[in-house]
Order: sequence, then structure tokens, then C-alpha cells
Amino acid sequence: MEIAEDGWLSERFGHPVFTVRSLDGGDLSRAGTYQAKVASADVARLHRFCEAGFRVVCTSVTLRREAAPIDGGAGVRPLDPDRDGAIADIAAEAFRLSRFHLDPDVPDEVAVRIKRDWAQAYVDGSRGDGALVVELDGQVAGFLGVVASGDVRVIDLIAVAPSAQGRGAGAALVRRLCSDWSGPVEVGTQTANERGIRFYERLGFETARTAYDLHLHVTAP
Repeated sequence: MEIAEDGWLSERFGHPVFTVRSLDGGDLSRAGTYQAKVASADVARLHRFCEAGFRVVCTSVTLRREAAPIDGGAGVRPLDPDRDGAIADIAAEAFRLSRFHLDPDVPDEVAVRIKRDWAQAYVDGSRGDGALVVELDGQVAGFLGVVASGDVRVIDLIAVAPSAQGRGAGAALVRRLCSDWSGPVEVGTQTANERGIRFYERLGFETARTAYDLHLHVTAP
């Protein structure tokens, strides 16, 4: 079995979290949380994971925008670690449809901690290849973290404070990234996030691929 522990997630959960890429051999008896991703078209592989005890917690969708001119991005600037620590609080408040929030067996405080610490890693400079923040009324209202993958820029994390949603802050962040980067941009979300998918489609993104996200929680005997 192709399996590896995710040390970062293990720290947030307080117990081991393993990523499983193959069910060929080995066992899943060690206490902890197991995670896997299966392409939506690979139903036979999905069935094998389900027979091993995994459950589908959501279906993820990756959207892609090919290089094309775009205007906008007012109020957006690069993240400043010395004054933008508030983005961790924004991340803690803004997410409700991540795969961890959607899994009923993951405590809410763990799901929130994951997003908070994920954003904090951008402030600390320990994750990603850059980040943007957007201001409204003189206050940081949202942020966008970027990871480079070859000639693609991936929106690794994006969030807007609940009080600022509906005022164009998220669109400004995405527009700024797409105007700064001359190549394709990708972003992932969940099919449950219908509002988010429509948001990206209005900005020129199209669905590139989908996959099932699966979890298995094993408790100590």
C-alpha cells in the first residue's frame, strides 16, 4: 500500500493523518485518519476504497483559467507579514465547505484550526510562493495565497471576511493575480460550494477535472 503520513495535518488533528495513494497490500489498522483522492471517472478504484472502509466526504472540482487579459484588482497589494496577521482570523471565520468542515467525523475546531494555521503559514513565509491582500475601508478584508506549479499558478487559499463578502473583494484578488501572471491559473473547491463555482466561472474559469475526496477514521482498539 502506498501510504505516507502528513505531518502538518497530524499536528492539527492531534493524531496521525495518512495519505493513501494505493490499496495494493498493507493494512489500514493503525489508529488515525486516512485520506485519499480518486478521479471521478475511476469508479472501479472508488469502489475499492469504499470496500476498504473509506467514505466520500465531498467531490472536489479544479477550475482553470487560461492566460487572457483581465482588468481590475483595486485595493489589492502584496501581503505584509508585519501588519497582515489578521488573515489567520479571516480564514478561521470564512470557511464552511472545506472537506474537513463537511466531514461529520472531524470536529469543527479541527477544521477551523487547519484553515487558520494554513493562512498563518503565509504570514510566516513557510508556505506558498506569494500572497495578496485586499483592503476595504482601510481594513484587510481578504487574502489569496499562491503556489507555483510549473507554468501554472494555483490559488492555494482564498478567503474574504464574512462582513466584507458581496463587495467585490474576492474578485479583486483573483483579477489582480490573473493580471500579474501571464500564464494559466487554477483553483480548487468543492461541488458543494455552488456559489464559489459560479464566482470563478464569471471570472473566466472553466472546470478542468473533478475527484472524490475520501476519509477513513480508525480508532484505537
